[in-house]
Amino acid sequence: MVPVAGGHKRGQVYGRGKVPSHLMPLVYDSDDLSTASGPVDMREQVTLLNRELTQQAEEHRPEVQALSDQHAAQIKRLQSSFDTKTAEFNRWKSTVSQMYSFMQNMQAGSATSSAGMTSLMPPPPPPPQRFSTDLRM
Repeated sequence: MVPVAGGHKRGQVYGRGKVPSHLMPLVYDSDDLSTASGPVDMREQVTLLNRELTQQAEEHRPEVQALSDQHAAQIKRLQSSFDTKTAEFNRWKSTVSQMYSFMQNMQAGSATSSAGMTSLMPPPPPPPQRFSTDLRM
């Protein structure tokens, strides 16, 4: 047994200092664990508690199954939406890439065929800049 201080230094182990209560061993007197007729047999109580727990689990099984089914359906909807948005994004990405290539080819062709004339194509746009989160006016 670990010697523990009481009173205003309660919970301190001699030579170790303060010890959290969840690490302190529970201490029982031998009289607490037995009755006048002998030691307490808790097997029957454990069996009854297990039976009660099983009954409660069976009572809640339909609710749990319904929530599980709703969760699965929601995941399926979200996955479908994600797949649709991803496909749409990839189509836009391809279109923009093709347009950019077309513009570069037009600009290169315009520069070589114009032989010193000003190109009709504007220069490519600057890279995107980050927006400021400062909303003060």
